[in-house]
Amino acid sequence: MPDYSNKTSSTINIKNVVPLVLDLDRVNYDLWIELFETHCIGFGVDDHLELPFMKPISSDPKDKEVTVDQKEWNKIDSIVKSWIYNTLSQSLLQMILKKKSMTYVIWCDLEDLFCTNKENKAMQLENQLRNIVMGDLSVNDYYTKIKAIADMLDNLGAPIPKRNLVSYTLNGLTQKFKPITTTIQYSKPFSTSMEARSTLVMEEQQLELDHSRQIIPAYSDNSSLPIIILTEDHQQPRNNRFFHNNRCGRGGRGGHDGLGDNLMLSYPLLRSFGICNLDIPTVMFSRT
Repeated sequence: MPDYSNKTSSTINIKNVVPLVLDLDRVNYDLWIELFETHCIGFGVDDHLELPFMKPISSDPKDKEVTVDQKEWNKIDSIVKSWIYNTLSQSLLQMILKKKSMTYVIWCDLEDLFCTNKENKAMQLENQLRNIVMGDLSVNDYYTKIKAIADMLDNLGAPIPKRNLVSYTLNGLTQKFKPITTTIQYSKPFSTSMEARSTLVMEEQQLELDHSRQIIPAYSDNSSLPIIILTEDHQQPRNNRFFHNNRCGRGGRGGHDGLGDNLMLSYPLLRSFGICNLDIPTVMFSRT
């Protein structure tokens, strides 16, 4: 009789060795099945994932060995089945749960469920990848999104050719990356996905650096025009550190040219407009 008592234990936390949740939306069946089968083989219970060969239970009281063997097998089978249940998403568990079913039956149901619409799902994902756009994502986030879709296609047995993956990536970039996109497209030999990613990351960093260095002076398009300010004050302080008074008109302080008698350059005011470093005359008129 096989010794089942040392094969496995119900106290094992399956989530420590299969650290993912099987879900229809994530298309992670191939990865899940690899981890789960590896765990079962390590504990010597992978025979519960196959069609079991069972000896008929004898009614002869003398033949107790077969009865004990069957009970022990059922015990281990329940443990392996509980491992499966504990690695399924809630929605998938509700779809797959069956009372008093053997592990092998649940195992086959999962395979049928994930493989039935395999081709349709692969077509949907490939179309999604072909039309992907960067939007407001960073280069790293954009590539993470692309890799997630490419990995799902790999899990479905429909891997994207490397050259196509680079082309889809470049097609979805924003306008600011167009110059470097052309460089990557015509590089020889053709860039791999990782090489293109490195190039785009460096380009993104350079663009951010250039943007931070840009200085946009206020009124740069009309820097030669004076700024005219109308004030009620007739008497401006002669030696104020914020103002500088000049005479306006041929008559000196008392003269008038029809423009008033105050020409003032206000540095705090210019600073408020962000143009204190520009050589812009500021004319101040007095109301009479």
